[in-house]
Amino acid sequence: MKKIHIAIIFMCLLSLFGCAAYEGEKPSELPVELPVDWPACVYYDGIIYSYQGEAIYSLPENAEIIGETNNVGSDMKSDLDSTVNGYVYTIPDNSTELLFQWKEWDEQVDGKEPFLVLHSSSENESVSTGLFASATPSRSVISMSYYDGTEGVQGFFSDLDDEENIVLSLNKVEAVLVTNWTPDLITYPAYGFMIGSEDGNGYRAFWSNGYLVMRDGKVYLFDYDFGKIWEEHSWRDKRQLVALADMPCGCYLARNESGWIAS
Repeated sequence: MKKIHIAIIFMCLLSLFGCAAYEGEKPSELPVELPVDWPACVYYDGIIYSYQGEAIYSLPENAEIIGETNNVGSDMKSDLDSTVNGYVYTIPDNSTELLFQWKEWDEQVDGKEPFLVLHSSSENESVSTGLFASATPSRSVISMSYYDGTEGVQGFFSDLDDEENIVLSLNKVEAVLVTNWTPDLITYPAYGFMIGSEDGNGYRAFWSNGYLVMRDGKVYLFDYDFGKIWEEHSWRDKRQLVALADMPCGCYLARNESGWIAS
């Protein structure tokens, strides 16, 4: 079996392995291409650099070992794409990277050459469509809310064809899960959206400034014109809303780490 001449790509988890530190002077700006006399692998500030200069990978602190295999691609899942000379395997939706490390040839275990697999989720760790896939327009009405920063109103709408078209358009939107959202990012006008779901719990969502807050507390970048839906339909059984907390998902909107905030 040919000896594999390949530089180790490896982020050392401090709590597990100790860290192979970069001992040179840290540059003021992150380089795009690395000089060949740099260490084969450099890690700092959550960034892994390969010696080839072709690959710069972001890796958060919560990276974890999720498996190992015996050779490049031999035991990897078929739905993974190999890139950069076998250094990285990327899930098709580009939301996750698998980084692995070869051990030196003389460190073979039982004649095999294992490598570690690290799992990396970016800040926007998931990209998907079909966020409202379980909505049931045929068995429920749509409720929408509008809030201008001072007061708001909620109304109801029931027309099967229009409801189905609205749900279809929502499910086509790419939803990007984010973890850095706070109520400080809310701008006005803001909109609430509710519709029934197959599990009986229903969808409750709040949209403002390009962010969609769901009833489970998850927040997504969601490029959708809720204002157009609000303006183009006649809403019945309207009721007034006196505070931001009256909107769907209000428990996430009107408080921060310090407690409840004015709305």
